[in-house]
Amino acid sequence: GWADRVPLQARVIWPSINAQKSRAHSKSFLDIMAPNLLLVNASPSMDNMGIILHFREVEGAHTHLDIHALLQQTGAVAASEVNVLEEEIKKLDGEIHVHHFETLFIKLSFDGP
Repeated sequence: GWADRVPLQARVIWPSINAQKSRAHSKSFLDIMAPNLLLVNASPSMDNMGIILHFREVEGAHTHLDIHALLQQTGAVAASEVNVLEEEIKKLDGEIHVHHFETLFIKLSFDGP
């Protein structure tokens, strides 16, 4: 859909003029530690047992995505690569290699593997 064509953007809300000693800062839902990997969309899975993360490599370079870090950051118990229809392609563990300009869908499961 059209919603997937616009990446999730971080927004900075500046502190009030009257606020004393307040600082603007931002915080990310995930720290994927790959500047060329863009989280395009995050949405509940169709089975309501996880989240589908839609990633896209945007700089034309290869990178790696640490699945263990994703599981720790989110509290998910399992990760799988899925297609656009959420059909499982393979279970993920460790680090995965992301090719240049690749689009990747990852399902994080929270209610069991």
